[in-house]
Amino acid sequence: MTTAADLLHEARERERAACLPEAIACYEAAVAAAERGEERAVLAEALRRLAVVRRHRSDAASARALCHRSYDVARQAGNDLLAAEALNTLGGLHLSAGAPDDARRAFLEALELGGASRELRARVEQNLGILANIQGELHEAVALPGTLLLVAVDRTNAVAGFGLTYVTREPEPWLESLHVPGELRGHGIGTLLMRSTAAHLRARGYDSMRLGVIAGNEAAARFYERLGGSLIGLEPVSWAEAMHQVYRWPSLKQLAAA
Repeated sequence: MTTAADLLHEARERERAACLPEAIACYEAAVAAAERGEERAVLAEALRRLAVVRRHRSDAASARALCHRSYDVARQAGNDLLAAEALNTLGGLHLSAGAPDDARRAFLEALELGGASRELRARVEQNLGILANIQGELHEAVALPGTLLLVAVDRTNAVAGFGLTYVTREPEPWLESLHVPGELRGHGIGTLLMRSTAAHLRARGYDSMRLGVIAGNEAAARFYERLGGSLIGLEPVSWAEAMHQVYRWPSLKQLAAA
């Protein structure tokens, strides 16, 4: 007989193989089996992992509800570590939704509950560090109409980077910020965020985009050129005594489709 733990393991394997529909089915089966057997630890983890996959499938509301349920189950079982894992995942979901205050509260509570785990503490502190770097921008940006914020997370749901675009900026959308922590660069996260930004813009009816690179940042310039951006000129930077090299994508079709 297949146990809830077996189903959870199979679901993780499916998720790692990027077979998300199969992973969802296995996680749901694990949840049902854990409920029947009153296996609260397995249930809490299956609910949390299901939330992560649902989030990857753009079902944010369901993902948040699953995280809350995972947290409740873990707390009822007296398992602070699993409760903290649920809160860390919930914090990532809040950050993806442009709710930095809610994200910070969830991350801090996760740290309080599960800080004894070195692995969890490291992931939560990484999330808090990234949040601290971007929170000033988010407070201003999410209040504006036509703002697109994309947040990349890794397999543990730790924040791995973000892209912030002002969609309604004239004459065309402007990618204000693309950020990936230094220790995570070189793994394709920035490319993923660029391609996802292009896809979201095309879905909203836009087919071009601009961004600025501080003059002299050759690594960033090469990165954008590899992705099809063309240097079209220079403009002053509003927040420093420097110049932006302005890169433009006259068509986002290839970037979005790759």
